[in-house]
Amino acid sequence: MITLKTITTIELANVCNLQCKYCVNRKLVVHPNRKPGIMTDEIFEASLIWLSRLCDQDTQREVNLNGTGESCLDPKLITRIRRVKDIMGARPVQFCTNGVNMTDVLARQLAGSGIDRVDLSPHSAYHARKAVQAMSRAGIKGIVSMGSILYPHNWAGQLEPEHSVECNIDIPCDPIIEGRGYIQKEGDVTPCCYDYRSLGVFGHVLDDDLLNREIKPYSLCYQCHQTIPIEIWESRDRNINMSVLLDHDLEIQSKDTGAGVIEITHPNIKKKNITVSIQSTDAFILDDGVKYMEGYQGERKILVDVGAHVGTSSLFFATELGFEKVVAIEACKQNYDLLVRNIYMNKLQHIIEPVWAAVGMTTGEIKDIYMHGSNSGQCGLYLDNGGIKYGKTRMISMEDVIANIALKGCIDVLKVDAEGSEYEIFSPRGSLKEALKNVRFIELETHTPAGEFFKDNYFAEFGYPHQETANVILIEFLTDCGFDLTFRGETNGGMQGYNRNFQYREKEAVNGNNIKR
Repeated sequence: MITLKTITTIELANVCNLQCKYCVNRKLVVHPNRKPGIMTDEIFEASLIWLSRLCDQDTQREVNLNGTGESCLDPKLITRIRRVKDIMGARPVQFCTNGVNMTDVLARQLAGSGIDRVDLSPHSAYHARKAVQAMSRAGIKGIVSMGSILYPHNWAGQLEPEHSVECNIDIPCDPIIEGRGYIQKEGDVTPCCYDYRSLGVFGHVLDDDLLNREIKPYSLCYQCHQTIPIEIWESRDRNINMSVLLDHDLEIQSKDTGAGVIEITHPNIKKKNITVSIQSTDAFILDDGVKYMEGYQGERKILVDVGAHVGTSSLFFATELGFEKVVAIEACKQNYDLLVRNIYMNKLQHIIEPVWAAVGMTTGEIKDIYMHGSNSGQCGLYLDNGGIKYGKTRMISMEDVIANIALKGCIDVLKVDAEGSEYEIFSPRGSLKEALKNVRFIELETHTPAGEFFKDNYFAEFGYPHQETANVILIEFLTDCGFDLTFRGETNGGMQGYNRNFQYREKEAVNGNNIKR
């Protein structure tokens, strides 16, 4: 098992004063869990504890004090360099700067801080020239790093096609092979600097057992130019034989292609076969995208998939239904890992944006996830009546989903299948009613009454006195928000409808009012 042996980076800042098209830093502003800023003292001090322990066990190598941001924006940079250098001793401490904030004063402070090396990126030629002169006058050792020009990469396929480059570098993946750790500004630890979305996080600096956490290949590795030895891959992937079912227990043809990968064919899948990877021998549900989208005739620019599971519906929305952008939100980390892998296997990373979070009323809180039975499709926040704990997840409010993740403030289709969390998501409140004016069409699965899954008092917390009447209140709220709902069967199980308020706003825009789309 590969575990943490050396900390390569402590990301003092993930905020930057440049917005380079060939860098992923500009994407952090829409990430629900990684907002641009400076590392807190708590996270920095905890990082130093692990740095010291790795030095004591003599596996720590050099450490870099930069990441996806610009470290010179950290007002405590000089003090923090000295703290790190005190721990590292003769081991190198270094960082790279774009030079925008470099002055003679800062250069002299850096020279006296104990820093071993300061490299300069040429991302802004004007600032780089001035920074070189200031650093030379202060006697700072370093180079002008031309790596982004001579050896460009595409951040493991995470750049948009128009900003990406073909990466023909064939080098081994040292972060995975050597057990490296990159401490992000928030304290999450991932193997790789490419991982700005925290896809490969294996621990946090506040964890007691960080040195015992396994480091293994994750979703970005499937798309990266760096190579991983086959024996490390084999430790992650297992041959799995899985039955794949539709919601209505209709069998579909499936072919096990090895290593837990199944190719799916179905009469509704006509344009492109969908390949999915799975995680256990339990049957899982292939959500019937046609059921979700029946009757929808609107635009297909942005769809938000809340409760994306391993991505089968999101893949269908992108390939068969032609949505230009799909935001796939999944709360369970195990499912999320496979969601990301499936996106890359189907080469849809420029259409489908995965988000690891649970949607609710507020943003930022960390909650437990429960799995009911052995089906990974039955994972949720409120399946604790007979369910087992299945990890943790961060919360993001539906208001923030609409305002931030959808980018343009408008969602053509909002699909929610969240295993009971829909009652928190749509808990009646004025801020949500206002936000939902930016949703054209809603597709919602409901999950009550179901006493075998949910404790009754959960619903009271969010404005639903009892399970038996929860759907009535939910329907009243959505109707009041402007949705003309139709139902599949009874008023529980599923509903969908267009938003009258959205259509009215669209008409206003046609009439000349300045309403952004």
